[in-house]
Amino acid sequence: MISLCLSFACLPVAGQITPDVGFSVEQWTAPDGLVIDAVRNEAFGAGVIGARVEGGQVVVYRMSDPASFEEIGRVDASVGGRVSSVRFDRTGAFDHNLFVTVVSTIGSVVHLLDETLAPVGTDEFVGSFVQAEVVGGGGFPPGAYYFADTFGPAPLAFSPPGFEPVSLFDDINDGAGLRTTGVEWDDNGEFDGDVVLVECDTGLDRSAVYRLAPGVGQLEQVVPPTATSGSGAARFWDVAFSSRGALGVRAYVLEGVAGEIQYVLRNGVRVTFATGLNIFDGGQLSIDDSGERMWAATADGLVFISPASCGAADLAPPSGIIDLTDADAFIGAFIAGDELADLAAPVGVIDLDDVDAFIVGFLAGCD
Repeated sequence: MISLCLSFACLPVAGQITPDVGFSVEQWTAPDGLVIDAVRNEAFGAGVIGARVEGGQVVVYRMSDPASFEEIGRVDASVGGRVSSVRFDRTGAFDHNLFVTVVSTIGSVVHLLDETLAPVGTDEFVGSFVQAEVVGGGGFPPGAYYFADTFGPAPLAFSPPGFEPVSLFDDINDGAGLRTTGVEWDDNGEFDGDVVLVECDTGLDRSAVYRLAPGVGQLEQVVPPTATSGSGAARFWDVAFSSRGALGVRAYVLEGVAGEIQYVLRNGVRVTFATGLNIFDGGQLSIDDSGERMWAATADGLVFISPASCGAADLAPPSGIIDLTDADAFIGAFIAGDELADLAAPVGVIDLDDVDAFIVGFLAGCD
């Protein structure tokens, strides 16, 4: 944890990554340049899956704790190039397997892999389809959707369960000259089940957040195009949704100019969630299905953010903060003989040992 919890709140340690109050942060060991997704199929283990191209092969890693990562397999990269997208199927249309997109100057290959990394299917495209997302609701037919990189109006392709690509839109209006750097389906309803994209123009001097409704082919601005340098600059690299848990029902973006994770409201307002990140070109953001764990792939490895653990003295909301509301809750429970104040043995007896236990926990703060 990179915060210091005193009697009133959890305070950031100077010069470190600082998440919102009530959350803690860890730096995880990881290879450089990983493209990631939180594990959404227990057959793949736990934590986060990452991939990158090494020596003409796609190398897939699993990271489940701060100190270690493990290679779980390799796949022929086919077109060489780089991994641009890693996505689990959250819909069941593809048996919750893993999509890995590889892009190069000669085209794109999308691998669908099971837990053994055996290929279930492969799509090949002429063109730079750098981002993929698996959609299964909100008016979108279940399937894998591919978003283009740097040429012309951004086309969109759709793979139904048969894994045969067909055209969904001839083009996306207002998509000319855009580069898709991140895309995620809104499965929490905050944006009405639309697909949310973060884009920059091909000159890399403006960046924006858009939404795309099913069957429309029209980009709608959420965050208008913003200069990537100068006053008020922003550069959006990825987007991730939380549907529940401590991270709430929100759309989060990875913003590279300020080095922040922000969440975006429906009206386009951006709210800072974490600061101090060193974000590389193509940085990644992912949130697991519990809404309790977030990973960002940065120039300094993986950043892992989760609710702070403040122990037995964290008696009152919000969780992850120890302050005077917790003291008030303990005092009230102690006077009333409520079991909330029963913090020490013997269980069922509220006495000075419980007072001592609360004081120790209060002074220890959050882990």
